[in-house]
Amino acid sequence: MTPIGGNRFTFWRVSKQFTPAVIREVGRENVLVVGTGDKVSKLDRFWMAAGDLALDETLSGYIEVTVSYREAMVMKVRC
Repeated sequence: MTPIGGNRFTFWRVSKQFTPAVIREVGRENVLVVGTGDKVSKLDRFWMAAGDLALDETLSGYIEVTVSYREAMVMKVRC
C-alpha cells in the first residue's frame, strides 16, 4: 500500500479491491506500506478507513513504512 495522491490515506472505504473481508484475510501483519521518503516525511500519520469499525480498530496503532532500499520508518495509523 502507499498513501493515495498526496494525502494520508492508504485503505479507504471506496476501494473495491481491498474490501474489509480481503484485508482481514491478508491480516494486518502482512500489509506492506511503501512510500518515498519525501512523500512520507510530509505526513504525521496515516489514515486507514476500511469501512468496518472493528477492522479499523485492528488497523490502528503503528506500522512500518518502507521509504527506500533497506530504510524504513514507523508511522502512526489512525482510523
